[in-house]
Amino acid sequence: MALDSYANLKTAIASRLREDASTYDDDIDTFIDLAEERHKDEVRIRELIVRNTSFSISGRNTTLPTDFSQVILVELQTTPVAQLEYASPEAMSLYNRSTSGQPGYFTINDTLEVDRPPEQTYTAKLIYYKFPTALSDSNTSNEILARAPGLYLYGALTFASEFFDDDRLQLWNTMYESLKESLHKADRRQRRGQAPAARLTGYVP
Repeated sequence: MALDSYANLKTAIASRLREDASTYDDDIDTFIDLAEERHKDEVRIRELIVRNTSFSISGRNTTLPTDFSQVILVELQTTPVAQLEYASPEAMSLYNRSTSGQPGYFTINDTLEVDRPPEQTYTAKLIYYKFPTALSDSNTSNEILARAPGLYLYGALTFASEFFDDDRLQLWNTMYESLKESLHKADRRQRRGQAPAARLTGYVP
């Protein structure tokens, strides 16, 4: 069975647990929900990258997109283009200035925060990882299920194994971690190409 839909995923989970999918349908939904929460923290693949070229910065704090997960790059569309440097929330106080001007640093809290009040509204390019849309009966697939259905299958099974007192928890978690690492390595190779890796400035996830 192809793991290409929400319904097929639930059936595959139930079959590995040797349980009746219809009997445990609500529980399997929960296991998938828990896997998705894990994906939000751990999965960074190219299909989840968003390039927002109409992002505006007009104050010290700017509201982030609702699907924002992790920043990759913030670039002011000036002439020449100016890439903002990332600073951790703890280190941001070292860069904060009260005088207005062109920002040079940023950090991420509940908002995107820059180091100084902008003296004008800047158009920026924001490149970030988004949260995938959760699977449901009305949203039967998403970026992760389409590329790496095993992350859903083994992610859900790691939570299900505790519910059903299944002794395959370690096996399923190992398979999940192995698949996740393989995907991340493949994406890193694609970004760098075949040329020798260069040192990148700024924040790189």
